[in-house]
Parts: sequence; C-alpha cells; structure tokens
Amino acid sequence: MGRPSKYEIAIYPHLNDIREAVEAGATNEEIAAGLGIAVSTLLKYKAEKKELSEAFACGRDKVIIKIKGALLKKALGFEYN
Repeated sequence: MGRPSKYEIAIYPHLNDIREAVEAGATNEEIAAGLGIAVSTLLKYKAEKKELSEAFACGRDKVIIKIKGALLKKALGFEYN
C-alpha cells in the first residue's frame, strides 16, 4: 500500500471547511494557505476530483444567492440601520 496523497491528507477531510470558506468569500490562495498546500496543488485536485469541485461550486452558489438577495433588497429600497 502506497503513501496517501496530499488530497487524502490535506483536502478530503476538510471538504466542508472548504465549502464554508468559499461561501465566506475566501480565495483559492487563502484556502490553499489554510490547508498548508500550494495553490497549484489545490487547482490540480479541483480539476481532478469531482467532490472538491462540487464543494467550490456549492459555496459559490450560496454566495451568489446572498448577493442576489442583497441586490433585490437594495433595488426595492430596503435600508439597513
């Protein structure tokens, strides 16, 4: 049995954390730094692993929904106190 990959050690156990970080607006660079890996490694696995790309997509979808909601409120004249 071979040595576990960076994906198995540094990324896969943190898929929920990655999703939450993307939802909070974190960049690829910030996420990679938080995981202790290079951005190129993150991007490589993002292209190869479906569950990782889905974590990014899900997090971004939630951000888009929040932005659309905020824009709608602004357009309708909602004001924050």
